[in-house]
Amino acid sequence: MSLSGHFKTMTINEALRKKRLPGIVEICQTNVSYLIKIIPERINPRNVIDELKRNEELIKDFSGIQFQSRLIDLPTFGGL
Repeated sequence: MSLSGHFKTMTINEALRKKRLPGIVEICQTNVSYLIKIIPERINPRNVIDELKRNEELIKDFSGIQFQSRLIDLPTFGGL
C-alpha cells in the first residue's frame, strides 16, 4: 500500500461521485482500490471504465488535493 495510491483512489472515487452518473448505484473504496456497483441497463460498463480512465489522466499532481479528515486516538491497555 502506498500513500500516493491511496490518495489517487480517493480522488478518482470523489470525482466519480460528483458526476452522479445514472446507473451507478454504489462506490465502495478501500485503501488502494474500489468496487463500483452499476445497473448495466442504465449505464454501459465500458463507459464507466472510460470515465475512470479520464479521471485518472486528470490527476497527475496531488499537491493541491485536500480531504477532510480527523484523528481519533484510541488508548489501548495491555495485560488483559
